[in-house]
Amino acid sequence: MNIFIYKPKIYNPIIIALVKISSEQELNLLLSLTNELFQILIDNNEATTENILIFSIIKDHLNKTSNLILPSTKSDLKLVNKCENTLFIISIISNTLLNSDTKFYIDLKNDKIFLHYKKLNLGIYSKFYLIK
Repeated sequence: MNIFIYKPKIYNPIIIALVKISSEQELNLLLSLTNELFQILIDNNEATTENILIFSIIKDHLNKTSNLILPSTKSDLKLVNKCENTLFIISIISNTLLNSDTKFYIDLKNDKIFLHYKKLNLGIYSKFYLIK
C-alpha cells in the first residue's frame, strides 16, 4: 500500500495523505498506523506539531472516499473544525490533486515502512472527488 503525501503551500499547515485501498483489511492496517505515520513525518522534518494530517482514503472496492482528520498537539482548532466540513476538504483535495505533484510517498510492505522521495502527478484520482 502506498500513501502519497501532499504539502500544498496554499493550504499550509494541512498535509494530505492520499491512499487507495482495495479491501477492509488494508483499511484496518492504515487505521492502526495513522499516529505512527504522522510521527514518521515529524521525525523526517516533513511535519510539525502544528500540522493537520488528512488521510484521504479512496476505497476502490466500494468506489467511495472517506477522510480521516488527524490534528497534532498544536494544530489551530478553528482550522481543524473547518476541516470537518466535507465540501471544504473535497475542494482542497481535488484542487491539490489537479494542481500539485507529490513530494514523496510512504510504502507499506511486509510490516515495514519505507519513505520514497519522488514527484508524482496523481491528478487522475481527482475524479473520485467530484461532487455529485
